[in-house]
Amino acid sequence: MTQKKISALLAALLLAAPAVPLAQTESAYAASKLAAPTDVLLQPDRTVTWKAVENSSGYTVKVYDAADKLIAERHAGYGTTKYALSDLLLQNGTYYARVTALGNTYSYTNSDESARSNTLTVSVKMTLPAPAQPTLSGTGLVSWTAGTNNGYVLNVYHSPSNTLVGSKPLSKDAVSADVTGLIPALGLYYVKLIAKGDGTTMEDSPESTASGTQEIKPALRLTAPTTLELTEKRLATWSGVEGNNGYRVSVYQAGTQAVVGFLQAPKDSTQLDLSSLIHATGAYYIRVQTLGANNNSSDDSVQSAAKDYFIEPNLYVVPQDKLTLTTVTTDYAVHTDVQVADDAVLAELAADKTLHHLLVPVKADSADMSVQVQGKIAQQLLSNSALAKLRLNTVLGQLSIPVQEIADMAHDKGINLADHTVQFDLKQLAAARPSDYETVPLNIAVKLVDANKQETAVTDSSAYLTLTVPVPNAKASDMKSLSGVRLTETFEPVPTLFSVNTDGSISAELRYRGTATFAVKKKTVSFPDVLSSHYAKDSIESLAARSIIAGFEDGTFRPQQTVTRAQFAAMLVKALGIKEDTSAVSVFTDVAADKWYSSVVNTAFEAKLLTGRGNGIFAPEDLITAQEMATMVTTALRYAEFTKTLDEEQISNRLVTLANTTGMFAYARAPLALCIEEGILTGPTFNSFKATKPADRAMAADMLYRMLKTVNFIN
Repeated sequence: MTQKKISALLAALLLAAPAVPLAQTESAYAASKLAAPTDVLLQPDRTVTWKAVENSSGYTVKVYDAADKLIAERHAGYGTTKYALSDLLLQNGTYYARVTALGNTYSYTNSDESARSNTLTVSVKMTLPAPAQPTLSGTGLVSWTAGTNNGYVLNVYHSPSNTLVGSKPLSKDAVSADVTGLIPALGLYYVKLIAKGDGTTMEDSPESTASGTQEIKPALRLTAPTTLELTEKRLATWSGVEGNNGYRVSVYQAGTQAVVGFLQAPKDSTQLDLSSLIHATGAYYIRVQTLGANNNSSDDSVQSAAKDYFIEPNLYVVPQDKLTLTTVTTDYAVHTDVQVADDAVLAELAADKTLHHLLVPVKADSADMSVQVQGKIAQQLLSNSALAKLRLNTVLGQLSIPVQEIADMAHDKGINLADHTVQFDLKQLAAARPSDYETVPLNIAVKLVDANKQETAVTDSSAYLTLTVPVPNAKASDMKSLSGVRLTETFEPVPTLFSVNTDGSISAELRYRGTATFAVKKKTVSFPDVLSSHYAKDSIESLAARSIIAGFEDGTFRPQQTVTRAQFAAMLVKALGIKEDTSAVSVFTDVAADKWYSSVVNTAFEAKLLTGRGNGIFAPEDLITAQEMATMVTTALRYAEFTKTLDEEQISNRLVTLANTTGMFAYARAPLALCIEEGILTGPTFNSFKATKPADRAMAADMLYRMLKTVNFIN
């Protein structure tokens, strides 16, 4: 067949055949997705294991914490079924892992992540590796390459002695430090570093390799501040030091030298408010350190002068610049006059009505002084508050007087207080000091002085005044045998409370009415018939040491002996420190002027400590009953300015606790209830109480002692 015929035949066949689409090109093989690894486990040795996946070219290991946070991702090579994670699991915590099989991207693609493994809780401590060798320059600058750390300790050694001369803690991730502040003197030195751990998962590293040795000069230390001062406003001031980076102010209690606290002042400051540290009455001083920026801080300065602070509400302390002191010296004595600048002080008191206590701090070492306060200042204080007080703080003692007492004294004498000066005279009488006295007798006098220097003495008061004096040679163990006294031809006891100061010294707070000469004496008393087991032993000995009660000539006390009404009246007068009025005319027909008890009964009556039995009778030599004693003790509480009362329900609730109320009179109900309430009638005196039974000397001593403690008149 010819070529022409063949071509025609093919064309005819193609035209007659149905159309067939062209075939698309495709690969000979499709890539397969690998199966996810199985049996993924975190092992106790901090490795992860899994079952191999066929055709995998490697694996991706991901580590998560308990909060599902990805911690790290690592690649494991072909054929691997285990991977160490010890460099990742350094911190304590709980972890799990997932593993992905890796394909070759042609025949096999990556698998999905495996299911999460088991969890592994890590609780370990590791020792940090030593830091890299530090570099030390001749200027004292150290540098190093940071490693794992929670801070550093930089140790400086002397060469060739290899003596550690200083260490310096450094912050986390520090890479340099200056050691000149640690260098004691010019010489050769080298350094080593320790990386600090966190104390839980990381232990401190060993020391690094030593740096090279360099000759280094010590840093030039800054000087300490001078001219330190504490001001009235509780400000610390000092002289500035050039090159400072701030100051550290240390506050101390004077006397004990105890540290109160520290505050830091900013750079270039020369004063600092210390009110956050000085917030209690006392004496304080400061030291100030200059802080450097290059480990060259100064030593602490010398201490400032001590400053007394009186930090109380409603108190105005007269500043020293508002006091005028005039001292006159003669051949016999040194006398100091102190005057308050009335106009300046008056203006401040008028501007702040909350101020009603005025304190005059007298800084004069004189055994004889007069302090003068204008009457118009006293009136302004009283205008600010009826509770106003005038107080003096001197080397001889501290005096406190209610201003209302001064106003009443002036009124009683027909004096216009505003036109007068209130003058307080304090004078030690060394020649009058008996050998058994612990302090030099101190005379206190109050006068109202007019413009012509005419003086009107004030000798009486209706309220207790307070005098606090130091007892120089006393110890805390002496307080039971110490007592405050008013000097007369002999002496009379006055209520006194002793306290131990922060420096261990003893102070005596004497409470008295009127003016007089006062001192502290020492007396130790014991009685052979008051056994150590006796319930009233402490009460008896305490009152006897204060001469409130006494024993008999044979040295006994006779605690079971009964007490007369006159005897108990005498005890009350002494316990309360009341001056005996020997001139008073008796209101009782049975209290004869020639009886020993005449003046004490009359004095007690004037003080409203007792009443009679009607018809002008007191019955001084009758035995006092338990209910009469309780009644007189309660009147003594009132005299001592104790104001608490009980309502009828409270009275009934207290009296029902008594086992025996037979014979109790109505007048005794409230006094007895108050004595029970305040613990004055307690113990054996309470348990054996019978209203009409005569009281004995032990009961009298115990109730008197407890009454005095109730009003803080005795320790």
